[in-house]
Amino acid sequence: MLATLALFRTEESNIRESDPLDPTVSRLAGDGMDEGVDLQIGRKLSEAWDLTLGYTYLHSAITKSAPGDLASNLGARLKDAPMHRVAMWLSYETGPWELSAGMQYASDRAGSALLDAAGFQQYAPSYATASAQIGYAFSKAVKLQANIYNISDAHYYDGVDAAHVLPGAGRSVSFTTRVKF
Repeated sequence: MLATLALFRTEESNIRESDPLDPTVSRLAGDGMDEGVDLQIGRKLSEAWDLTLGYTYLHSAITKSAPGDLASNLGARLKDAPMHRVAMWLSYETGPWELSAGMQYASDRAGSALLDAAGFQQYAPSYATASAQIGYAFSKAVKLQANIYNISDAHYYDGVDAAHVLPGAGRSVSFTTRVKF
């Protein structure tokens, strides 16, 4: 078993964001920080099975409002920073065949650390996606692989901002051939 644990804290000053009231203008959101913990565990369950799990807890907040800010956003979450992220990947390998499946989850994320006209912070909803992979090794030098991403074709927002959201990729399939020389 392999496990890693990371505790972290990052401080930022003079954070600029799009103004929720006028997205053509950038405004100072103030100073902020991200702090949290990241845990990754990898385990060989048997000769053929491998499992990888990951969890990240992230606390992000404005620690000091920008000078002259009338509506204090002190304590507001930073833009596009999910509080929880979970990932899992399970692999099975036997002979030339490899099969894998996994999922990832991200909790809701703020579109901006700045408050809207009503004094609220807007959020993009949480999401979960699943992926799978199948591969066949013809030899040590040649491998064929197919991946399918977002199996359920979940609709989610991959990135968020005060003025817009970026939709996540829909279901997609890729085929690859790897040749080692």
